[in-house]
Amino acid sequence: MACKNIYKPSFLVQIQYFQGDGTVAVDTFIDQVDELSRFYHWDEQKTNYQIHGHIRGTMLAYVRHAPSPLHKWEELKALFMKHFQIQDLIATYKAQFRSHCKRQIEDIYTYVEALQRLLDPAWPFLDCHAKGEMDADQFLLGMSNHGLSLQVAAHEHRRVEDICRVAQPLEAVQDEERFHSR
Repeated sequence: MACKNIYKPSFLVQIQYFQGDGTVAVDTFIDQVDELSRFYHWDEQKTNYQIHGHIRGTMLAYVRHAPSPLHKWEELKALFMKHFQIQDLIATYKAQFRSHCKRQIEDIYTYVEALQRLLDPAWPFLDCHAKGEMDADQFLLGMSNHGLSLQVAAHEHRRVEDICRVAQPLEAVQDEERFHSR
């Protein structure tokens, strides 16, 4: 008797609900659908039925408003990957951006450049609202010198460029005072 190559899915695989909000990675969702469709030998109709039963929120709206009806899993998979992997990438860069703090050895402009470098890889994918996220609040929160941060915040500037113009001379004065107090 010939040995058959029988595919078995990972233990207790189930399709998680996918909303496109980052709670379930797009790769995980796609892998779950692929694994179960192979195991149960789903045809295109059954696969689509399962997919539409497991998408919610942003993802459901995205599929419903696609420019043309998507009937094949491969088409849906390509759409998911294109859109939601970019969203995951942007979220990663934004998290790195938000967690970056100014180091003592950095001057104000080096700090701004470091923040901008963190977002550079995601820049082409950001809309104008997201690009505005490098705002005064994040800049001030990341400053390591709390006293300087408060002094700069008192000027109530809303653009990073304006904050730099205020912060640089204040930082230079503090550096000079620190140097002479040694």
